[in-house]
Amino acid sequence: MSAQYECIRCGEDIFEEGTVQSAGSISFRPKDSKFLTLSPGNVPVSARVCMNCGLITLSANSAGIKALIGKAKSA
Repeated sequence: MSAQYECIRCGEDIFEEGTVQSAGSISFRPKDSKFLTLSPGNVPVSARVCMNCGLITLSANSAGIKALIGKAKSA
């Protein structure tokens, strides 16, 4: 993986990407998402683990979240 991320715990830049799972993959559902929409109300969550200290960080597609809550991308 490229060194574009730095661990906030130990400062290393060696990560492995993956997902955090329960019975299935987890997702993020914005509190203020539109109820009646043609797109799914959940945004997938991706994860990466620091291979040095084990810290797991989660991220989601912010454009997908903005679309769900009706906030246009500011230019």
